[in-house]
Amino acid sequence: MSEHPAIVYRLIRSAYRWSDRTVVQRLPAPWRERLQALLFALARRAFPARISARSPREFAAGSAGGQPVRGPLPAWARAEVRALAAIEPQLAVLGADDAALEHYVIPWDMRYVGQRYAAARRQLRAGYACMLLMGGDVDALGVEPLAACARPLAIIDVDDAPATAQRARAIGADYVALPAGDLDLNDHCAVLARLALQCAPRQLLHVAHPVLDACIRRHGVALASVAAVAPWWAAADQHTVAP
Repeated sequence: MSEHPAIVYRLIRSAYRWSDRTVVQRLPAPWRERLQALLFALARRAFPARISARSPREFAAGSAGGQPVRGPLPAWARAEVRALAAIEPQLAVLGADDAALEHYVIPWDMRYVGQRYAAARRQLRAGYACMLLMGGDVDALGVEPLAACARPLAIIDVDDAPATAQRARAIGADYVALPAGDLDLNDHCAVLARLALQCAPRQLLHVAHPVLDACIRRHGVALASVAAVAPWWAAADQHTVAP
């Protein structure tokens, strides 16, 4: 009898992952996100002690979620702190102490979050003149202002909108999709901020969006240390997005 809940849990998790691949992913984006959030909330309510995943996509991606990865800090985490030490000299005194360093890197012990960060980072490079944190309707930005953004340009889209990806390709911008449903809000803000800090664009523009608003509110001071941060509408009005 003691194994019964575990068996039920494994069956439900398998059914969730199968439905996500075969049914949910074929739905329109707004329906897909709402259904994923609903199913994930029900699963967490039914098995609160077994699910440590913090987002629907994290749960669908593999095991129960953010299972800690034991061992020393990975090389990329050490390199990240060294890069941040150039911005914040107090980090330099931490040296090679893993216990001290781990508080200043992306949650490396959560495999899924680290994978999402690493995948996005591989698609970006340093030296951008402008980075746009995008969400919502790309057409609302206007064709000419977007095309006038300084180059090289990177667009990080938190809605994974096909229209935004197409527009980015059309204007020769690097494009990364980091959908809001893939990460919980805390992880999403941390990943977005760390990507911007690592790429260090000269200008960082953002549109009005719940995830992006939260990211700027939480990490705006750090972002402003490496880039000129401004809302899209303000930059466009002042013609500061041109090369």
